[in-house]
Amino acid sequence: MKKITFKVIAFLFLSVIALQVQAQGNAYPTQTDGTFKIKIEGQDLYLTIPDMEPPLFGGFTYTLTYQALNTAKPELQTFNVTWDSATCTSCYFIESVKEGIGVVELMNPGSQTAELVVKGNTTAAPSALQLDRWNPTRGSGTQLFSENICTDCGWSGSKRRVQTSGLGLDVKVNGGTPEKFSWEAVSLSTEKFDTSNLFISNPVSNELQIKGLPSKVKEVNVYSLLGKKVLTRNVNQESELNVNTSTLTSGVYIVKISGNNATYSTKVVKQ
Repeated sequence: MKKITFKVIAFLFLSVIALQVQAQGNAYPTQTDGTFKIKIEGQDLYLTIPDMEPPLFGGFTYTLTYQALNTAKPELQTFNVTWDSATCTSCYFIESVKEGIGVVELMNPGSQTAELVVKGNTTAAPSALQLDRWNPTRGSGTQLFSENICTDCGWSGSKRRVQTSGLGLDVKVNGGTPEKFSWEAVSLSTEKFDTSNLFISNPVSNELQIKGLPSKVKEVNVYSLLGKKVLTRNVNQESELNVNTSTLTSGVYIVKISGNNATYSTKVVKQ
């Protein structure tokens, strides 16, 4: 009887420890480069970029929001984190894995609160005010602070930290209690589409014809040159598609096929 009781107690003890570890999430591994999803600890809320394509011409500013896990488009919630030891021991770049989106940086609105945005900037041309430098090591690797040196910003050089999460809310910094994050390591796929048999009609009139779709394609999207999604079509093992484009105005558009972390894009002219 004593043996059974001891085993039960030991099992319960280990179960409680396991649940505590799970609830605590994953702290950021200091001075480490890696690819991560950045999640609010204990909640289904991830830092997410908008489902927009960067425009071919002109600048853009997209604001990060808190969204539930997106398994269909993981690239919207996946970031490369790089230690910037040349600037400071706690400085890191956080860059979207999606091509052309760039590093996460702070807006400078002249107030205490600022949104986290992406503008297409890269680590090759860093911000002189360090608005794109982050410290994920605070709070034993669970908090995210800005390491900017902007003295004429609304916060006058004070430390800003990411706080106040909620589904659909913009990701912002302020001076209050920081959010606690869990850093989920990601292994990126290196898959590529075989486009040797792919045909996409160009120019198009009222219908976009696509033939020879690779089997791994899950979705076809059409974007304007400003990056706005104007048409979308789910793909279910189809090798050919006809997409109605009669509602589109004349001009140039981007057709993007995607699936299994692989993408292919091309421009078409709508007559």
